[in-house]
Formats: sequence, structure tokens, C-alpha cells
Amino acid sequence: MGAAAGAIVGAVGAGAIGCLLGGVTAGVATGPLAMLFGAGPLAGCLIGAAALAPLGVLGGAIFVGAPIATAAVIQYLTTVNSPFPAPAAPK
Repeated sequence: MGAAAGAIVGAVGAGAIGCLLGGVTAGVATGPLAMLFGAGPLAGCLIGAAALAPLGVLGGAIFVGAPIATAAVIQYLTTVNSPFPAPAAPK
């Protein structure tokens, strides 16, 4: 669950940043005529989001999923290596 949440947050965050950067870059590159119709910034937004969202998925999965997996392994090994509790004595 933690790795999935990290991947989703990473994708949304990187997509938003990519949209912003792509829109600004395409707006500057296409000039005032394309800015008038809005095709340049809109296309740049979509291209930027599509370029950076997969990187956000990887980053979120690595930076969130790896610590969660490490904690799960530590908890598993602690559980497996702890002594089995003795059954209660009959009364």
C-alpha cells in the first residue's frame, strides 16, 4: 500500500511539474501567435506531463517503497526470530 501511494503521489507531483515546465517552455518557444490560440502552452503542458510522470512513479516507488519494504523485512525477521510464547498452564 505504501509503495502504491508513493507511486501515485510521485506521478501526480511530477506530472504537475512537467505540465508547468512544458507549458512555459512551449509558450516561450512558439511565440505570441501560438500563445494567442493557446495551442503551444497546452501541447507543451501535455508533453511535459507525459515526460515527467513516469519518472515520478519510479521516484515515488523507490523513495517511499524502499523504506517501507525495509521496515517490513525488519518486522518479519523480528517476528520469526522471537521465541514462541509458552502456552498458559491449566488451572
